[in-house]
Amino acid sequence: MPQAGIGYQLLRWGRLNDDEEAVEKGLGILNFWAEHTMTDAGFPRLWVHLSAHQSEPQPLWVRQIGDGLEAVLDAYVFEKKRGILHESWLHVYQGFEYRGGPCDTSDIMDKESGIALL
Repeated sequence: MPQAGIGYQLLRWGRLNDDEEAVEKGLGILNFWAEHTMTDAGFPRLWVHLSAHQSEPQPLWVRQIGDGLEAVLDAYVFEKKRGILHESWLHVYQGFEYRGGPCDTSDIMDKESGIALL
């Protein structure tokens, strides 16, 4: 999911510097993450090996998921301020919920940090 941050930075650079190639690459990355990376369990894949068209066998880290979600939302806000809406970016992650809390719940837990994935 950290790859979504690259998409945001390309999009932002392209818009600010009139670089259409960077805009298209950024949009391609962000649209890919919004449309093709959610798992059946309700959270996004973290890394996708694009040349192999499959996800990398990586563990799911809440921090990396959060970084990717933040990048998609940053891109959404950046574009919205310019009057361009990307509804798929806004709605795709609504089913994902993050909750910090104690390690005594039945949710999937990171026992060291007390972070739960619902």
